[in-house]
Amino acid sequence: PAGRVEWKRGWQTGEMAGGGCHRWLGAALLLAALLPVSSLFEDQVGASDFVLKNIGTVTTATFHTDNQKRKVLVGTELGAVAALDVKTGELLWRQMLNEGESVDVLRLMGSQAATLSGGGRHLSLWDEKTGNLLWDRTMGEAPAEDAEAQPADLVFLPDQNGDSIDDMAVLYAGAVSLVSGDTGHVLWSVSPAKGDVILTSLVGNDGTEESTVTVVGASPSGAAAQITTLAGIDGAEVKSPGSVNKPSGAPKTFCAQHTVVSGGCFVCLTSSPTGAHMTLVDLKSGETTLINVADLAAAAGSVPADLVATRGGVSSVALTFRSRNLATVSEIKKEGRAWRAALRHSFKWSNESVVEPGQDKNGQELWFHARAEEIVDEERYGEPEGLLKVTMMSAGSSSVSEEKVINGYSRLHNGQTRKLFPNPYVRKDGTHGLRALLVTSVSVAAMVQQEFVIWEQHGALADTVAAAFVDIPVLPPLHDEMFSAQVKTNPVAALFRRFAADVTDLVQLPVMLSKRFQSTGNPKRRLRWDTEGVSLRHDMEGDRFGFKKVAVVLSAKGVAYGIHSETGAIIWRRTLSDSWTPSVTASKIFVTRGTSLPTQFGMLQVLVLGVNNDSGHAILWWINPLTGVLTGKQQMKHKVLHAAMAPAMMEDHTKIVILVQDNMEVRVIPDLIVAHQMIERRLKNIFFYLVASNGITGYSVWCKPPDPTVIFDEEGNLDYFVEEVGSNRYHNMQQGSGTREFHAKESWSIVFPEGETVATVAPHSNEESVKAAGRVLGNRGVLLKYINVNMVAIATQAAGGSGRKGASKDPLVRMYLIDTVVGGILHSVVHKDATGPVAVAQSEHVVLYSFWHQRKQHTELAVMELYENRQQELRGAAEMMVYNESRQSSLDMEKPQVLSQAYILPAGIKTMSVTNTMHGITTRNFILGLATDQVFSLDKRLVDPRRPTTKPTAADQEEGLVAYSPFIPLTPTSFLSYNQTIFNLRGISVEPARIESTCHILAFGSDIFYSKVTPSKAYDCLGDDFNYISLILSVAALGIGTQVASHFLQSRELSQAW
Repeated sequence: PAGRVEWKRGWQTGEMAGGGCHRWLGAALLLAALLPVSSLFEDQVGASDFVLKNIGTVTTATFHTDNQKRKVLVGTELGAVAALDVKTGELLWRQMLNEGESVDVLRLMGSQAATLSGGGRHLSLWDEKTGNLLWDRTMGEAPAEDAEAQPADLVFLPDQNGDSIDDMAVLYAGAVSLVSGDTGHVLWSVSPAKGDVILTSLVGNDGTEESTVTVVGASPSGAAAQITTLAGIDGAEVKSPGSVNKPSGAPKTFCAQHTVVSGGCFVCLTSSPTGAHMTLVDLKSGETTLINVADLAAAAGSVPADLVATRGGVSSVALTFRSRNLATVSEIKKEGRAWRAALRHSFKWSNESVVEPGQDKNGQELWFHARAEEIVDEERYGEPEGLLKVTMMSAGSSSVSEEKVINGYSRLHNGQTRKLFPNPYVRKDGTHGLRALLVTSVSVAAMVQQEFVIWEQHGALADTVAAAFVDIPVLPPLHDEMFSAQVKTNPVAALFRRFAADVTDLVQLPVMLSKRFQSTGNPKRRLRWDTEGVSLRHDMEGDRFGFKKVAVVLSAKGVAYGIHSETGAIIWRRTLSDSWTPSVTASKIFVTRGTSLPTQFGMLQVLVLGVNNDSGHAILWWINPLTGVLTGKQQMKHKVLHAAMAPAMMEDHTKIVILVQDNMEVRVIPDLIVAHQMIERRLKNIFFYLVASNGITGYSVWCKPPDPTVIFDEEGNLDYFVEEVGSNRYHNMQQGSGTREFHAKESWSIVFPEGETVATVAPHSNEESVKAAGRVLGNRGVLLKYINVNMVAIATQAAGGSGRKGASKDPLVRMYLIDTVVGGILHSVVHKDATGPVAVAQSEHVVLYSFWHQRKQHTELAVMELYENRQQELRGAAEMMVYNESRQSSLDMEKPQVLSQAYILPAGIKTMSVTNTMHGITTRNFILGLATDQVFSLDKRLVDPRRPTTKPTAADQEEGLVAYSPFIPLTPTSFLSYNQTIFNLRGISVEPARIESTCHILAFGSDIFYSKVTPSKAYDCLGDDFNYISLILSVAALGIGTQVASHFLQSRELSQAW
């Protein structure tokens, strides 16, 4: 206080110079330091959330030359440049390039790594220790869309501009440029290609005294080849062969395939049905040597051959012979002035094999042959398993090769081998040890060392397209309580179930406390539903509150994963492709059985919809989400245009899925008579719609008894209905009068104005719980919500300026609210000077959407709330309960009253979702996926269209309204992902927990982020940091104190009685 008085006195007397100024500055700094900040304690990170950082499919990799650093650098098709720990697979650092830009070339020199991406157009230099970007450079103009991509390459050269830092020679679009390693400036650039030759590779420092770079290439037909050497200092062409002449006796297209080997030899290969010829060209003199491959590899004979492309630095070449299932390795050596080839190894080869060269730290060259051999496992429907074998061969001798059989590799889960990046090491006894990074067809990057797979990276997770949650089951009577939540029961029965569950918890309390005090937990036991041993590796004990779930994540690569919500661990994975359908793409996932009868405990089920890439037809897979076991598969005979859950559930709690095929036939899954009968009874309530780029069409469903000519195929086998859920055995068809054929017929159609295209679609969620059909106002009136489960929100956008009749002259975004039963437009609104991206979310009676305002240059967030066109007075609870049970009928076609408002958000939006709780009582928040790839929880009150523009009245305050402000702040505490970034964020999946306050969210893109969300705080459960010990001790102390006080009271009463 004394200091404050002194400061005030100095201000009043004008003492602003000297010490007074310093006091002002100190006070300002103190106030700045004391400003409130939003933060997250370190021990809270990961307590109720996790992030899975993914890198995608590895396209190129290089091991650090210093084995002590245990590091491998990778580039991926996702555009990730990352460093992984060789021993553990830990992601040391990761940097992401622009979206849609893959890494083409990766080179490591000392402590710097250089990458070429975007077809070689973008050059970036990275610090290999930290991953920091040192600089980046655009090498030239972007090629035309219809232009054929040309090869790109990069090599390091010793310092050429006197800054003591190595420089880089870059090949892009036929031009060779020298780029400063210090600043990234282009020192010189030349285009040495002659004629129709396409330059493909660079060779640095080819043995001359001055630093040079040699560029090689060939014409597309292989009739011409070129070798040009450029001076490193200025790019001038030095003495070099230039155009390569066709050697005598060689075919006209002598250089259809080519590569460069160390020592200065350019290898060309040409093939024909009658054989193959290899031409060896000296990089300096241009002298050629023609070799008949049949003479080199007698076992292959006169058959076509292919040249295995190498990444440079090797002195041998490998050839593959598809018609012979054979591969050879030949050493290329110079004898005198001519180059010669000597066969070193010949081995069996197939299309699923990978052949790659590698070098140890001493420069000794080895070749590696990896293949996954099939082993039939009869327990898995005859699906081949895989046994990975890797053979190491010395390039300099024909000595016996060493073969390693890799344990822990499964072709069933990992797919076929695609790429191999070897890193052999020398053991103490002088022999070579195997270490290699293997990339498979399902984007698994597996580190192989000797006979073991020591870690795996699941790149397919970077292509996640859908996700769903499934509860981990709990034992009865807790299971009965969860089971009853799926169906409507009377409150008395629910109360008894809850009481039984509480009694069970009380009985199990001593066991739970003993586990809590034990330093090491009890050994895991296999649960009775677990057929795969998942519960032996992970905590699969369910909980009553629904906190423990399995997130089933579906990748477009055709891989499904089960991820534990508590730990973020991958508990299982299932590759959907197999030997019969080797190339598939997954698209949707349905939880068809989220809980089970006590007699079928743990028999849960999800249905995955995908496409056979070879035929384009749909495929169905049935998977147990707890274990990942494939319980069924069915190959459809048509494409699927639409798939949705039907409003019907079978007695075993299997939900019915409806598929609409391209021939407008409607398939009912599962194809059982009871399912057909259920759908037939509900036909008048089943409608669906298909969205095109410029309109929407609605359909209804009708049925008829099947035509016998449809049931049987051409061979006389039963072909249509199946007996078992997911079975692909058609000979057990259930015959009877209950079978039906379902077809779709068009009911209505809407065509949007010319120039408008559909940007996004947001249907009403059938899983959403609605507890209140009205909104209570501050004056005790009620606004009845317009809740139409058949309403779909469609956003269209038009570029404008087309000049066509009827088209908009200005860019615009239009929002349509359409009833999908009758095809009526309930409401539409247009926003001029607006463009995409557009994101839309629909919840109860609220539609929220965002767009970019082009003229004002900001993101706008618009909200529409729909109410019935009347206002009711709240007269009692019974009247409100009647309103709660009501729903809007599409046949009435009563247009709603629309309240709307717009706000400004200081960030773009990629995607939206809405929180959903078990009973729909908790306030709903909108979950926004921002353009910054972060997840933000937006309080619904901030986008309330009824926010008053003046000072809120008492009635407004009682209703919970806050004064209108056009700006919505991004408060740090509302970022669910705090400082984490989910790259390429695409979607957000929401699932309620078993307690009303909490729901689960899973945001997916290139990364996966999970968190628990409590929109109204956790009002119905204790926090994780609650001190149970203090509570127990307090209760015990109160009990003991009560007993002691009772004893003294009885003694006192006894004394008074005497």
